[in-house]
Amino acid sequence: MKISDLESDINKKDFKIKAVINKIKEQEQNFGREESGPQIDLFYGFLCIIYDGTHDISEIKTRMKTLFLSTMGKLVVKEEDIEEFIHLGRIKNYLKLKSNDYVELTESGMKYVKSNYYLMAVTSHWMHKFLTEKAVMIITALSLVILSMVKILFGISINSQGMVSEGLENFTDLIKIAIIYAGLRFNKDRIASILIILLMMLTGIIMIFSNLSALFRPEAFRPNIESYIIIGISILINYILMYYKGLVGRSSGNLSLLSDSKDSEINVLISLGVLVGLSFAIFKLYFVDPLIGLIIGILIIKEGYEFLKELVKKEEDLDITAIKVKSDNIYNNRLTRYLLASIRRERLTRTEILKRFKSGLELGRLYYKGYADFFYDELDVQTAEKYIHKLIKGGEIELVEGDLVLTPKGIDAYHEAESQELRYKRRHHKKNVTSTKRKVIGLLWAIFGIGMLILLILLTPILIQLLNSLIQSI
Repeated sequence: MKISDLESDINKKDFKIKAVINKIKEQEQNFGREESGPQIDLFYGFLCIIYDGTHDISEIKTRMKTLFLSTMGKLVVKEEDIEEFIHLGRIKNYLKLKSNDYVELTESGMKYVKSNYYLMAVTSHWMHKFLTEKAVMIITALSLVILSMVKILFGISINSQGMVSEGLENFTDLIKIAIIYAGLRFNKDRIASILIILLMMLTGIIMIFSNLSALFRPEAFRPNIESYIIIGISILINYILMYYKGLVGRSSGNLSLLSDSKDSEINVLISLGVLVGLSFAIFKLYFVDPLIGLIIGILIIKEGYEFLKELVKKEEDLDITAIKVKSDNIYNNRLTRYLLASIRRERLTRTEILKRFKSGLELGRLYYKGYADFFYDELDVQTAEKYIHKLIKGGEIELVEGDLVLTPKGIDAYHEAESQELRYKRRHHKKNVTSTKRKVIGLLWAIFGIGMLILLILLTPILIQLLNSLIQSI
């Protein structure tokens, strides 16, 4: 049986939460608790290749070298990694060597592959449900209602123009959610995207005028600890929404969600500005709050204009990949490092590296499901070609006699990426502890965490009162 045939063994009952939890428990009992899931550990992919009928070690190495995953910590799979996987597989009794260059799975190894494939399939299923336009709109709307109401009420109570402006900006974002829905409903995504950016720019204009007025007549206000907590939560929520909307927008090709992701990025900037204004207000420098708001308003208009320039291009000239959002870093970093490491490892032409990327991505999608690309269907050879062009334009690689060659700048970029990989290894390959020790340590941390939570609940009113008294005394 091939990996692709395992899909037919999974039925609707297997996707239920209870069934997934039971399967995870069963896997821990059968194979032990692992430090990282199979979506990060390439050892699972190595076993999948053998499960699929490739037993020659040199052939396995050739296939593994091309593997591409958006979640993998390694730049590329190296020969020594595969030798390490062979050692690990033999120790765990997942595989056995028939000769120096022939390997096959044991019964235990086949069970391990099947169990992990099931986890890949069901978690990808739920991840796909979460990474949809409908889900992102519901989650965003709920977050915005709560944030806007809390900020407006607290802004009025402490007389902070910045916080009130931010709360109103969050409230207008609900209109943008309605626009996104209408764009999807009537297949007018581009128009919806333009409207969102225009609303974002309108927010910038309103901020400029309101903060100009406040700048010439700054009003005194007393920040309190609650306002810092609210702004901190706001930054965190908007930062998560920024990546969430960008990831879904990129994977679905939804322009309006990409525009809304940019808007969440602006919200993070606004919140940081309010935080600065509150801090200066402690020292009675009240003009800083509207000044920061004014600067942010100008930045909003600038960002909106840059985004709008891409959106108003002719249909045939519009390149959705040219519209940049923060969540692109997931693909940018991963794909850029993959290309640099592949070129450094061996001499490759543009055609050869694109062919390898295509093969590696197909392999990743087959074995790791949604973890290979987070359902970004447009991640393909054409996308990789654009990245190669970008690296050539940026001076990291050059074409020499038909081969792609790293420049000194490219070598530096590779070594920087390699050092990040080593840091990742140090974090995820800590000294092993026994199961008993792990349970004891986990229990101690749980007791400590519960104790701290109880103390926090009991002492929060006293702490807030003390901090407010401290702020007012400055």
